[in-house]
Amino acid sequence: LQQFAALLGEFVPAPALEKNGMRQLEIVTQALELAQLPFEVLEEADEDLIVTRRIRQPWPTPAISRRKRPRVLYAWAEPRRMQVPHERHRRLLDEYLGDWDDAIVEVGNASLEDLTRHIRDEEAGFSHIYVLAHGISAKDNPSERLKLLSESEPSTCLALGDGNQLQRCTTTDLENLFAEGTPRPEAFVLATCDSGEVNAIESGGTLAHALHRSGVPVVVASQFELTQAGADRLVDVFLQQIMFGEDPRKALQHCRQRLRQSADLTYYDRVAVV
Repeated sequence: LQQFAALLGEFVPAPALEKNGMRQLEIVTQALELAQLPFEVLEEADEDLIVTRRIRQPWPTPAISRRKRPRVLYAWAEPRRMQVPHERHRRLLDEYLGDWDDAIVEVGNASLEDLTRHIRDEEAGFSHIYVLAHGISAKDNPSERLKLLSESEPSTCLALGDGNQLQRCTTTDLENLFAEGTPRPEAFVLATCDSGEVNAIESGGTLAHALHRSGVPVVVASQFELTQAGADRLVDVFLQQIMFGEDPRKALQHCRQRLRQSADLTYYDRVAVV
């Protein structure tokens, strides 16, 4: 990663890398070969640099569900014995939201229909959505030949459903979570491996892109595999800070800093989280 940082610096205008107080470097590119590069590694040597990413969003922008007190939709799934640390993450959420009635709506073994129903519930008005699920191949047979003459789905889907059913949730499914007029949450967090991975061959869209493209202003995902210890920091650092008013960019930076401090457990999560 340190060797790679020097190469990535060649793509960035020199003033952005001059150490002169807090700066934000925003990656906005349609070039897939550039989009898949981990520019976040540039933060390794500069504690005042924040690297974010953005793609085109709808205009006019959809309404956002802003509340005096946060309300979180917490959804998790364990299809086909794909276990996730859902009990631990519920405890982490309870540590700072447990004193508020109805602050957390938990949906276990969530299906796509469950997510859609809760999100479109006009009475719910979720300010934040947190999904804990595995990322899996979009194809039943991952070795299936790539069709170069047709547009492919992204290589990663959300693994939803329960122990008896595996439901692949695609980018198209995520874009359709919100009906016309449904307020978007302030932030949507995917604790899912490869949910922010850009595949330069098969597709430029990712699970995170689909949500961002549908009008969610802040989406957090992982470009690579995500460790369980790293997923914890999405809850007790990033989510906690933005719910209590921190700027999402600074919350992301603080999250990566915490991941960096526990690199023996979280490996490259600090660069993967975008």
